[in-house]
Amino acid sequence: MMAGIVAGGRPVVASIEVPAVAYVASAQAYNVSATSVGVATPVGTIDGDLMVAYVFNKNNARTITLPSGWTSAFNDRTTYNGLLIAYRIASSEPSTRTFTVSATDGLSVSVLTFRKGSPGALSLEVGAIARSGNLADDAPAFTSANTGIVVAYSG
Repeated sequence: MMAGIVAGGRPVVASIEVPAVAYVASAQAYNVSATSVGVATPVGTIDGDLMVAYVFNKNNARTITLPSGWTSAFNDRTTYNGLLIAYRIASSEPSTRTFTVSATDGLSVSVLTFRKGSPGALSLEVGAIARSGNLADDAPAFTSANTGIVVAYSG
């Protein structure tokens, strides 16, 4: 099964190899003027689930700090707004986690949880795809070496 999500004017792809993937839930939080935002663990998340966070902030000069245990897969600071995509494999998740930014800013966080259908390790493949920056362009073709979930955002 393949699912999709692409980033900013430069689509980025994170491909996670899994036998079968199911979307579990998501949670969102935002603050229009703060240095941090707490977001709940998506309802139904269990140990071993893949959690993907999309962190948007208004000023690309700010530095985003992830909660402990999260790994950055993409960090775009080339446009006015910043976008960071991070992931973690759920393990004894707290009810909320806090994402911080280096100075007062608008901050929005979405966390999505996915579950694999059978046992086995998840592998993460991240690659950037060059794009012209023209918003009228179609999304570029991407071929993954894996079968699983493709995560990308285009905005």
